[in-house]
Amino acid sequence: MTKIIICLLSALIFTLSFSGCSESEPKERYNIQLCSFSDCLPEAMHQLEYDKWSRDVYTDDSVEKKITVSLDGRSIEAEYDYSTYWHYDFYPTHVYRDADRNRYAYTEDGNLNGFLCLCDQDEVKDTDEIYTEEECRDIATTFLSRYVNAENYTIDTNYDADSRSYSFAFKRYVNGLQSAEEAELRVAENGHLHYMCIFMLDKMSSEARVDFDFEEIEAQITARLDEAYAKVKETYDRVEYDFEGYTLTMDENGKYMLVCDVDVDCFIDSESGSVRSGGMLQFVIKENNNVQRQP
Repeated sequence: MTKIIICLLSALIFTLSFSGCSESEPKERYNIQLCSFSDCLPEAMHQLEYDKWSRDVYTDDSVEKKITVSLDGRSIEAEYDYSTYWHYDFYPTHVYRDADRNRYAYTEDGNLNGFLCLCDQDEVKDTDEIYTEEECRDIATTFLSRYVNAENYTIDTNYDADSRSYSFAFKRYVNGLQSAEEAELRVAENGHLHYMCIFMLDKMSSEARVDFDFEEIEAQITARLDEAYAKVKETYDRVEYDFEGYTLTMDENGKYMLVCDVDVDCFIDSESGSVRSGGMLQFVIKENNNVQRQP
């Protein structure tokens, strides 16, 4: 009887051990999905695996069809135009349009996270009062501070000589990683604010703890690309992958994930030089929680 019980226990342990190594469970630390690509090589067939940001604009019947927009002390009547998912956002944005074709974007919770004022984009004239770059930055910062704490952002500035305007990109960094939370504002030299757009409105935290193994991520992506470009390598002399950078964002459950851009260059070499083809691929990277990390 004792021998029978021992045999049964041994069989049960073996079965549990085998099922614990089922092929259905992920073996890699990261779940990596292709979310965007531009590739002119027919030999490399790509298929989107994460398509939230590739959706067309759509109509949401549940949103209000007419609203009153409060902007700079003005009350503006606007009608619903369309809904969409902005890149890196996990929530939809609803876009409204007024009689002058100006557009206003709102999040689901009713926060203004973008506008484009076409009626206020007259050319800057020499007779206008001209504002310095610092003064234009102050205008952008003051306006943005109505919606988020502008002190949480690093500011990049670009000047466009044709429109005589400054573009200010307010970027939030988390543990040294650029995050998807970003605000873009454009101010003309005459002090007119033409444009604002906020991505991931106040969703990220500068204090967030994120821990990604970039060597392991690049190894996983490289293995995928080697498989995808196997036929390309039969035609081209060289295929090179350039990891352009990472952006930190989050999914609809509040879980942090990375977006990685990879530039793929394919070369045909000759005595007269090299001919280059290729494209850009973008991946969404999430951690598989049930995969044990290597020590």
